[in-house]
Amino acid sequence: IYVRLRHPHHYDPSSWPIGQWLAFFIWLPPAALWMIKLRPKSSPANRAVVVLVVFLAIQAFALIFAGATYVSETIVQLSLFRFSIIPHVLMVTMSALLLARWRATMFAIPIFVAVALLLALRTPIAPLIQERLAPAAALVLLTAAPALYWLIRERPRVLLGSSIFVTIALLLSWPRLIGLTRPIVKPDHDYRELCAWIAAEQHTSINDIFLTPPMDEEFRRFARRAIVVNWKSMTQLSTEIPEWSARLSAALGWDNLDALPRGSYIAAVKAIEKRYDEVEGDKLFAAAKKYDARYVIATRDLGPEFERFVASPRFGRYLLYDLSR
Repeated sequence: IYVRLRHPHHYDPSSWPIGQWLAFFIWLPPAALWMIKLRPKSSPANRAVVVLVVFLAIQAFALIFAGATYVSETIVQLSLFRFSIIPHVLMVTMSALLLARWRATMFAIPIFVAVALLLALRTPIAPLIQERLAPAAALVLLTAAPALYWLIRERPRVLLGSSIFVTIALLLSWPRLIGLTRPIVKPDHDYRELCAWIAAEQHTSINDIFLTPPMDEEFRRFARRAIVVNWKSMTQLSTEIPEWSARLSAALGWDNLDALPRGSYIAAVKAIEKRYDEVEGDKLFAAAKKYDARYVIATRDLGPEFERFVASPRFGRYLLYDLSR
């Protein structure tokens, strides 16, 4: 449940596409070249190499014993795969040092980055990259800045063509460029308005429990009320995972989570969203009663047979139902 369903992007290497592997390992060759050919005989450089080797060894250890074989819950809990940012940054830094010494790498680095970007478009995070394709392309252009500077200095006529190209690229991508820092999860204003309505003491009590859509990440922040379960806040303890699984199953109107796809976080999220939109009202109410929830937030009108339980105005597609009515 934890490894293959909730966190395959961290712990299930068997589900990772080749692009996800290559987008990381593409930095190994230039980093290795710097270490072998250009690394200064100094303590800081030697320590950087030691740190890189140690963390790559940790990565390999985690891939085998928390990913491929799943022999240790403790290793999974340590989230070792998240340490990958450290060797990644070190390898990119070493590639930059190589760039500073060898002119040929001025042209190789933007090619490497562009290839890494194309490979990432074949991974599960491709939809997120596509939404930010213009900023990503701008970053590729930035890596080409040293090569462009050298070309302009050596061949002034290149200046005109490159300037026109960069200007057109900026104009075409400007709306997306200024959205570089926008959040991955777009705010659902209808849901936030419902949360604000619920937070008012004249509408609900602070002691009330709510069955919310499983993909909810904002209810406890904006409504300040307890929930039955959500997808995001999963426990990492094996003694508690069965309870989380049972609660999520009940919220989806199932006996278990076997119907959800494994190996893809995004595919699982889409399946959960689709299923909750389709769950019959009586199953939602049964799940709420099972976990002492007084209220159910539905993503649609549950029909005339549940009309007497409606407890709030309609907020977009959301309706609040009160089981005590």
